[in-house]
Amino acid sequence: MKNLVMLMACSIVQHAVANESSLMPILQPACGDAERLIVQVFHSDDEYLRANAIEAMQVVPERLLPMVQLGLKDPSPVVRFTALMLIGKCTLAELGNEAVEFLSDRSPSVRAAALFAVRACGRDTDLRELPTLLVDKSSTVRRNTAMVIGLMGEKSAIHMLRDLSRVSMHTVHPVEQMINRLQIAEAILLLGDDKELDTVRAGAYSRSVEVRVLAITILGNVKDLAMIEAFPPMLQDETIEVRLAAATTLAKLGRDDGLDVILEGANFDAEDVKNSVLAFLGKVAEGPSVAAFRRLVGDPSEQHRVAAMIRAQAAFGLGQVYSIHAAERLVQMLAEDELPVTLAAAASILKAVATGSRATQR
Repeated sequence: MKNLVMLMACSIVQHAVANESSLMPILQPACGDAERLIVQVFHSDDEYLRANAIEAMQVVPERLLPMVQLGLKDPSPVVRFTALMLIGKCTLAELGNEAVEFLSDRSPSVRAAALFAVRACGRDTDLRELPTLLVDKSSTVRRNTAMVIGLMGEKSAIHMLRDLSRVSMHTVHPVEQMINRLQIAEAILLLGDDKELDTVRAGAYSRSVEVRVLAITILGNVKDLAMIEAFPPMLQDETIEVRLAAATTLAKLGRDDGLDVILEGANFDAEDVKNSVLAFLGKVAEGPSVAAFRRLVGDPSEQHRVAAMIRAQAAFGLGQVYSIHAAERLVQMLAEDELPVTLAAAASILKAVATGSRATQR
């Protein structure tokens, strides 16, 4: 079985290298527009879009550095957190001294990211606050801290993370608890311990769409080849979000079974959202999400927002598929009106070109 998985991994690499170069004539000319769009989004009033813009520029080092510097001065902790995480992920050693200043930031998540950034830049720092942040009252802080620990490679924290994942939080919604557990499991997997794979695999069959999408995405991130045959049936799921997550994960594992699903998602509009919700309500009469879905049916602006988020999810999926159709659709999406969609398309184009360039150099 181990040899079979290794053979499958080798075939994935060969498939990627063989096809990436053929997409370069389509994607490379769009890089300039992609970079300009990311810079434009970085000046948005939306803090999450600003943070995502920094993340999107990480494969363009000469553009990333000034954006990170501006991000460190941003009033939003979401943006400061992302900027510091990029200092760590990309080892921007020239910003190591600036990162030190955020070890006393008022935001716990920002302090956790600063610890990662400072350590990644080769500076010694006291990590004793991390255990405290792992049990912070905010689930966001807990998840961010778990991610930081995973990226830092602190294997000594595995037992602490595992104990935290087993803690029952009676005041937290069960779905939120499962999301916490999945993100802690991902951190443990990043630390090289695969005992949490079963937790993530089980999440792929949860009744919650949000949990299923996250679990399937994590399995793609960690390249879980043992689950590869479980994903094609998910391409028939009744929810577009799950179908897209399965299709994208298959693409990460070297399979293009889900291309039609991703292209469907790339064209999803408000009418599709409304029809999907009506179909859901026709099958489910009651439940925690029914009231929200009923409101969505009568709210055209929210339908447009949800459709844009689905197209953005599809854009990330298109960036994983080595297909001329996918590349052409990505370039077209740069011209859309919704910033989340154009940002996702721009990020996917730059990442695909960077990956293709590295493959050609090899």
